Amino acid sequence: MDWFTKDSYMRSPQNFSRSYSLFILLAWNLLFFSICEAKEPKVKNMQELSIQALLYTGDQSRSSTGASFQYAFHFNRTLWMGIDAFWNPLRYDSKNSGGSEQRQSLWALSPILYFNMPSLLNPQNAMNADFYTSLGVGGLMFDSNTKAYATLGGGLILYPWNTQHFALRFDFKTLIYRISNPYGGDWMFDVALGLGPSFLL
Repeated sequence: MDWFTKDSYMRSPQNFSRSYSLFILLAWNLLFFSICEAKEPKVKNMQELSIQALLYTGDQSRSSTGASFQYAFHFNRTLWMGIDAFWNPLRYDSKNSGGSEQRQSLWALSPILYFNMPSLLNPQNAMNADFYTSLGVGGLMFDSNTKAYATLGGGLILYPWNTQHFALRFDFKTLIYRISNPYGGDWMFDVALGLGPSFLL
């Protein structure tokens, strides 16, 4: 594809270092949360729907904004399973078109497994929160090409005013996939940040 040019390929080590640093930071925080003792689950068999604004940064593309939809079934407060889908307009420089900005749509769909640590923020006001780790395997589709990808992430769900049916969700995920180019192949570590409301039924 146009955006896998030699120039963009030469820039990839710097972009890779940026994404890899974020990946290591996420893994460190998730390790910290995983060794903490979680509270006894209190909520069972709930469904969560979340619509988020998405900020997407690729190893070989510019940062751009898109939209994300997430569905999760809460077996209890510590184990969930769901589906993550998002759309994002990729922006990149094309050498074949004189370096002008090019766009193409990126679609992604993946089943997700969540491991959650229930928490209590600000004990005086007793605000409930969820710190979760997420992982999954799915498919990316862009420029009429389909790629398998793995995703590892985490996030925070806040329950303002301790409501049981509304929450604010912050989601972070790293997308890992392999692409082919004229110089062989390369692993991509793209980063996506999402923020939006969640509705629990």
